Amino acid sequence: MPKADSSTDFTNSASGVIRLKPQQFIHILDNNTGVTRLEIGPQTITLQDAERLILKPTQAIVVSP
Repeated sequence: MPKADSSTDFTNSASGVIRLKPQQFIHILDNNTGVTRLEIGPQTITLQDAERLILKPTQAIVVSP
């Protein structure tokens, strides 16, 4: 049986609260509109009933100038 990709369909805690540290990002799918949005930290996000976390908190890549 193939192993599931850990970066997609990430199930979050029942509370739906996500705390992003600086330079972290997540993808959130709105099931009402079918639109996926990108949220960048630092911030605290509360998922609504029709929202689902698609990509778990991931560290951004910083490119030096």
